[in-house]
Amino acid sequence: MKGSSNVVRRGGWLHFRRRVPQHLTGRLGRREITGSLKTCDHRLGRLRSKYLYIRTEALFAALESKMLSDDDVAKIVSEFYAVVAQIDNLNRLTAPPLTVDEQAAQLLDLADHRELLKSELGRGDYTFASLAASVAIAKLGKEVSALERRQIEQVLMRAGLDATKNVEARLSGDFGYSPADALLQPRRRVEAEERIAVTSALPTSKQPSRKSAIISQASEVFLAHQTKDRIWDAQTLSQARKTYSLLVDVCGDGDLMQIGRKEARAFKETLQDLPADYGKAALFRGLRTSEILSIDKQREGLFERLSTRTVKRHFSAASALWRWAIIEDIASENPFLGFAFPSALRANEQRDMWLDEELERLFETPVWTGSHSAGRRSIAGDHIIKDERYWLPLIAVYSGLRQEEIAQLHLEDIRRVEGYWIFDINAKPPRKLKNRNAVRKVPVHTQLISLGLMKLVSERKEAGQTFLFDFTPGGADQRFGHAFSKWFTRYRRDVGLYRKGLDFHSFRHTATTLMQRAGVPISAIDELTGHATPGETARYSHGLSMEQLVAGIEAIDFRVRWAPKPSEASR
Repeated sequence: MKGSSNVVRRGGWLHFRRRVPQHLTGRLGRREITGSLKTCDHRLGRLRSKYLYIRTEALFAALESKMLSDDDVAKIVSEFYAVVAQIDNLNRLTAPPLTVDEQAAQLLDLADHRELLKSELGRGDYTFASLAASVAIAKLGKEVSALERRQIEQVLMRAGLDATKNVEARLSGDFGYSPADALLQPRRRVEAEERIAVTSALPTSKQPSRKSAIISQASEVFLAHQTKDRIWDAQTLSQARKTYSLLVDVCGDGDLMQIGRKEARAFKETLQDLPADYGKAALFRGLRTSEILSIDKQREGLFERLSTRTVKRHFSAASALWRWAIIEDIASENPFLGFAFPSALRANEQRDMWLDEELERLFETPVWTGSHSAGRRSIAGDHIIKDERYWLPLIAVYSGLRQEEIAQLHLEDIRRVEGYWIFDINAKPPRKLKNRNAVRKVPVHTQLISLGLMKLVSERKEAGQTFLFDFTPGGADQRFGHAFSKWFTRYRRDVGLYRKGLDFHSFRHTATTLMQRAGVPISAIDELTGHATPGETARYSHGLSMEQLVAGIEAIDFRVRWAPKPSEASR
């Protein structure tokens, strides 16, 4: 099997590359087929390359095929464009208003995305639209050849480019944008369809009848009960609502009395087969689980499934509904009890730590060595902008603080104690901590001071600010770090430092490991990181001296050459 010989490395990422047979170059309009494999891992790259090799074989064999009709193309393009418009408008109706800075940053991100699409479209690289094409083909309900699939990918790229321009216009306050591409100009009814779709997607104020025992209505009553009694937080409620929606999709919206072991088993098996990105990937939006599973089969099993932890969480939510239903006498037994699941990894095994070379590579990327501009942080340039994107990873790795603990820092939380600068992690409103052990004082690492953290604190105080960073709470639980978390994931992908199990929380694991390697006592590490120390040690470890805590933090050391460029700015 071919595959590995078609893998090349470009800028840290692996790419697929295959020459087009000479007698077909005129028909295809190119001499080779290339595309990113979206990974740095050689094993995964080889698997994806083999898959693409098979697809190109089919493409070459189908060059004599008849192309799609104009009506087919128009249908695909208009539906795709409408979905993008619907999602964008629904987000505008349900999300909190953007700050001026957030609006500017989003406009810059969209401009970057638009230029990327134009470049790939111009080069004939349609890999970006591959998965969206699978959805379009499934909805079209026709068998298509490899050449027709490529045609679909091309028109979706064109529609995506125009859709990006539409979203940019809306973000600037212009809702009268007209598509520029001739493919989209005949489809003027999109805006009307969008208004209808958005209206139907918004929640209604009608309360479900408590007497009803079908899943959809009973679950709404149950969730209202959990909300009223403050049993579940916003995130848990949101996750449970998704569980019940999935349950209805898989088992039907039947009477709770009729849901038995057979239906529960089918629910479990469906969850275990679902791709991990089913709820986030745009190509799956609006599809039923059966359609998602059908499309996912085309991805040759190269993508991960829902984790055991997530499957168990869904089962736990379903079981909670049935426990309540039994008490309310609308169910007789709980069919979700007694199922066995594979053992999940412990928390410290689920997230990896940043390796020394990964930390070195991260802090040598544009955010810390010089970027093009505030909106193009992943592109190298001459500007070091010392804002939240610069500071959060640094503070995390040099302190072991959690992301939300850093994001919600007030200026008054950074103060001197016994002659040392410290982060005062406390639970004074509006601050939120994970648990009572999280209340603690963490010395500020001297490396953070030398990089200018205290200068930022001073500037923010002089400007009359309250918080260390300008974050707007977001997400189901109104977390200060919500937007940053999404940006950091995108940034790591952009600079080729994304891998499974490695995220912002991994900085905390890294800080702990570096202290352990340096011989810092476990009691000191636990006090610095806000963990409960088990056993007899806990009885004597509280009240460690400030000198001991400082020594623990200063033990965090790794290889990074801090060489600031001339143009630096804080914000």
